[in-house]
Amino acid sequence: ITNVVFGDNLTYIGEGAFDGCINLTSVTIPDNVTDIGWRAFANCSLTSVYCKPTTPPFLSGGETFLSNKSEYKIYVPTTSENEYKSARYWSDYSDIIVGYDF
Repeated sequence: ITNVVFGDNLTYIGEGAFDGCINLTSVTIPDNVTDIGWRAFANCSLTSVYCKPTTPPFLSGGETFLSNKSEYKIYVPTTSENEYKSARYWSDYSDIIVGYDF
């Protein structure tokens, strides 16, 4: 698996759901997701994460998007960029969070 696009009805991504999927480079998180489990995407080779919810989903802990790549971006709605950058655990990624018009 190199790319994951979840269905629009998804509301929760479980703890460690894709931990260790070393070929995973891109993830698209739909609008309805309100909670992402600890280390859900840890130890992947992420280059891009597209997170569509306007309210930052609750992160159960740090290392949610811990990537094997040295440089990657987390794209969030432009109108919510500052909210993501200051939200608990999301702030760990503030230097790679970028506003995006979905």
